[in-house]
Amino acid sequence: MKDAFGNEFNESADTTNPRIRSAATSAHLAIDSAAARARPVVDKAAAAAHDVTVKTTDWLDKKTEQAMTREKKLVGKVTKYVDSNPLKAVGIAALAGAVIARFL
Repeated sequence: MKDAFGNEFNESADTTNPRIRSAATSAHLAIDSAAARARPVVDKAAAAAHDVTVKTTDWLDKKTEQAMTREKKLVGKVTKYVDSNPLKAVGIAALAGAVIARFL
């Protein structure tokens, strides 16, 4: 006897009794039918999960790129400010260090 995928399997029931054989065959056919009906649903769910994964990955890539662009702009602005106002920058850094030390 073969299953829904064409694989041979050994029969473990007493095949000499026609009722047992008929019941086993009916059960086997019912299982094969249920598997055949379930396959499209499983395939559709897998495709939907794949689509969500692709969309999420694309979104995360876009957000990462945006964050990196903002970081570069901010670093550029800070560098420009420190170059233009070195004493102010040292004062701000000292004040920030004092405030942080106060909380620790």
